[in-house]
Amino acid sequence: RCLAAGIEVLVGDPGRAWLPRRRLRLLGEYQVPDVGGNGGSAPKPSGIFAFLPSEP
Repeated sequence: RCLAAGIEVLVGDPGRAWLPRRRLRLLGEYQVPDVGGNGGSAPKPSGIFAFLPSEP
């Protein structure tokens, strides 16, 4: 509904392999700490994506 109304929809993802990227456009990539870890792990690449309108 947001896309249909002309509102840009952004989502962040910590590099999950199963992310459905077909309707996403990568805007930027950042190294971020693992929020679910014990604090001792190395930063992971995470992306900021914009949702693309669905094809009719």
